[in-house]
Amino acid sequence: MAGCASGVVKVWDLGGQANDVTLWGHTKEVEGLVLSPDGRTLVSVSTDVRVWDLSSQRELIRIKPRSTRFFGCSFSPDGRRLAVGALDGLITIWDLASRQEVATLKGHERPVIHVSFLSDGNTLVSVDQEQVRVWRAASLTEADSAPGKLAQP
Repeated sequence: MAGCASGVVKVWDLGGQANDVTLWGHTKEVEGLVLSPDGRTLVSVSTDVRVWDLSSQRELIRIKPRSTRFFGCSFSPDGRRLAVGALDGLITIWDLASRQEVATLKGHERPVIHVSFLSDGNTLVSVDQEQVRVWRAASLTEADSAPGKLAQP
């Protein structure tokens, strides 16, 4: 996978079993890419966040929650949540099934350039230019029973 300065996303099948994919949509440089755990969905981030179905090469979801540039992105291991870091130092987490924002994490003073869910699905690591933070996000069960108390550093 590669995100280009022109906004184009390219995906190559190195095994030669499927067609290569070119996705158009972003108008600015693509700053981050992540493939879903099942390999069927790709997320690309730029000045917006786009979720793509690779088999149909169609955009499924387009999100622009605020005016900023987005960088690192990560799927939770079950593929239900998406975390995205941003130039403004915030991390946004969405539930993809409901297309709802479930948390905005504040704590970085610099652009969040990388985020990664750990294998437990409830721990997120974020990186800016000077620090690494570890966040414990509420499980889906906890989030459903106590809205508003979704994450703590």
